[in-house]
Amino acid sequence: MTDEDIRKNYELYGHPDGKQSFSIGIALPHFLVTDGNGKFVLLFYGALLGVLLPYLLGSWWYGTQRMTKENILLSSAGKLFKEYKEDFSATSVVSALSSGDEFAEARGGSNATSGLSTVEKNVLADDVTLKLSHEDRKKLQDLDDETRRKTLALLWAHLGRLDLGDATLNAGVFGRQPWEGRLVLTRGRKI
Repeated sequence: MTDEDIRKNYELYGHPDGKQSFSIGIALPHFLVTDGNGKFVLLFYGALLGVLLPYLLGSWWYGTQRMTKENILLSSAGKLFKEYKEDFSATSVVSALSSGDEFAEARGGSNATSGLSTVEKNVLADDVTLKLSHEDRKKLQDLDDETRRKTLALLWAHLGRLDLGDATLNAGVFGRQPWEGRLVLTRGRKI
């Protein structure tokens, strides 16, 4: 550091030999940084940042916006709101519940309408303990959507504790075989 030129180079450039050349690069594979591949790199980053990332963010966002805070599908909440009337009776609540999309998702596929006629026959039979009003019978028979019709019939069968005579349908009504260790709530009491 006794030499005046070396000291000046060190102070100005941080090196005793003077100004040094250097290059900055990133560690990319060689085929990406060669001269002819710039278009492909831009295309890749454009697809990644312009298509894939917005798609992933959008699907995540709309997936989180699908449910309410109470874990009810927003579409079901809208359908329940449309079903609500000023003169809403207790039996209308059951009919409104059958419009929920949760039931359509649970009954999706080939299971959606299988056994519909059996369930309807058992629910609408005159000799069962479940006595539906004329309006409730008509509402059940007039539904166009077979999945909703089966859902409503299964709800009525569940509320009436009807044995449908088919293990698969009973599992749909009771969640297992009828009367197997289930607690039944009757007017707030467990029996």
